[in-house]
Amino acid sequence: MSAKNILTLGRDTSDEDHILRVIYAISCKLGCRLRRAAFAGRTVTLRFRFSDYKLYTCSLTTSHGLSLDREI
Repeated sequence: MSAKNILTLGRDTSDEDHILRVIYAISCKLGCRLRRAAFAGRTVTLRFRFSDYKLYTCSLTTSHGLSLDREI
C-alpha cells in the first residue's frame, strides 16, 4: 500500500519555519489516515520542487512501521 499527500504552496517561500509547519501539517494528516486504516509505513519520502523547477527528493526507510505524526 502507498499513502501520500501532495501540496503546492500558493507562492514561493524560503521561510524555513513556514516550510517545517507545512511538512508537520502534512505529516499529521497522513498519520491520521494511516491510524484510521490501521496501517503503518516504513518509508517516508519528501519531494521539493523549487522555483527553477529542479526537483529534490529525500527518503528514509525504518525497520519499524511509522504512523505517529512526529515519527512521520
